Amino acid sequence: SALGASAGRMVRQLLTESVLLALLGGGVGVMLAFWGVDALVRLLPSGFPRLESVRVDGTVLGFTLALSVLTGLLFGLAPALQGRSDPGETLREGGPRSTSTPGRGRARAALLVSQLALALMLLAGAGLLLRSFARLMAVDPGFDPAGVLTVELPLPPSRYADPEQQSSFYREVLERVSALPGVQGAATTLSLPLGNVAAFLVFRPEGLEPASPEDAPTARANAVSPGYFRTLRIGLARGRDFAPSDDAASPRVAIVNETLARQVWPAGDALGKRITMGPPGSDAPWLTIVGVARDVRSGGLGLPPGSELYFPYLQNPWPVMTLVVRTAVDPLSLVPAVRREVRSVDAQQPLGRGRTMEEVLTEALAPPRTRTLLLSAFAAMALVLSAVGIYGVASYSVATRTHEIGVRMALGARQEQVLGLVLRQGLRVAAAGIAAGLAGGLLGARFLTGLLESPEPGGFMRGGPEEPRPGMLYDVTALDPLAFAGAAIVLGLVAMLATYLPARRASRVDPLMALRDE
Repeated sequence: SALGASAGRMVRQLLTESVLLALLGGGVGVMLAFWGVDALVRLLPSGFPRLESVRVDGTVLGFTLALSVLTGLLFGLAPALQGRSDPGETLREGGPRSTSTPGRGRARAALLVSQLALALMLLAGAGLLLRSFARLMAVDPGFDPAGVLTVELPLPPSRYADPEQQSSFYREVLERVSALPGVQGAATTLSLPLGNVAAFLVFRPEGLEPASPEDAPTARANAVSPGYFRTLRIGLARGRDFAPSDDAASPRVAIVNETLARQVWPAGDALGKRITMGPPGSDAPWLTIVGVARDVRSGGLGLPPGSELYFPYLQNPWPVMTLVVRTAVDPLSLVPAVRREVRSVDAQQPLGRGRTMEEVLTEALAPPRTRTLLLSAFAAMALVLSAVGIYGVASYSVATRTHEIGVRMALGARQEQVLGLVLRQGLRVAAAGIAAGLAGGLLGARFLTGLLESPEPGGFMRGGPEEPRPGMLYDVTALDPLAFAGAAIVLGLVAMLATYLPARRASRVDPLMALRDE
């Protein structure tokens, strides 16, 4: 400007530099995105919705370009306008005797504080999810998934319209599969624990009429074959398992889980009690409870066990059942043999893909695992950017105060005093950012508690067949002090390291060289 450049030309030059830097950063970000998307797709389960459309395409590239240009213009505007100041005053302030004034560093400090605050909130969120996921991994699902193979067996309505045909097919398949070498047990079920298929029924206990239809209890319903509980190693607290004699010609029976038994009959045993699916006055059959099964987290590991009703499939035939096989060998190694036995019963019978129960369990953990990995990655990137920001601001401060530091050392300041001076300046900004991040994170967590935390344990549901959804956190509160304290400690240590490097360089300034530059 002092050499004759107009103010507009200076603004254009500075904005151009800023936009070029932003475009360069956007290009690096796109390259990282290509790698990150591939890694993310490999981590997601095969059944993830629209997995094939998760990619970096033209829309993403266009959005990145527009965002990079906008970022460059937005954050380059302030220094560009600052460049329109009086050149004489600028030259005087940039002289060798100048020191950094408080006013000129406020904008940098404010931006750095904001960056640190956002980084801490991301770190705290990642800490919450990590602690929650660790607790979730330790949850007992209520069954033993090891060594269990599952295969869907949907019966075509054209050939199996009659319920007796359906029952006969599944009965013969179970007999053949149970006789295979390496098979310890086999059963069929309408819905797998933690699976995507669920049916809910409104039921009415005998002698316990609800005040209104809306108050009628609802339970998750499942039709299973004899041996289902033994195959999945679901314990029976009381009573007996279903028997082959529990067929369409015998009295209707049912098994309930412990949660339903406690909720409906808190003062007594559920064995021998009767329930029906019909309203008062209907001819719906009464079912006698012959067993009480241990609770299973069928709706999700992050949800408390709900009420469940089990019916013998021979009394409640269903054309879409899943075969579960407990094996003493690798479950997937038995898929060809199971397929052969099914085809020996019906050569045209379609079979679903063979999956292990451990795969089902892994897929059930996929959403919290993905959330945890993504937020942890964002927190790690924010931590790196914060370290770069702290280092850059501290280095700039040291560069602009080299003369001042030289004067201090010439007047007797020791190296450790200069080191402490720069460290204190950087750590004050870091402390402000950490405090702002803690305040923002705790305030946000208070408002999002209902969204983040899982529902409290409960029994049967009222008001309709809908299952509660698990929150983002399990067995961890949104205000968990350990997560916030850990985030603050990590960010504080990174800030200390990023400030220490420029501070050490400042403590090694040669006072004679600094004064000679004058």
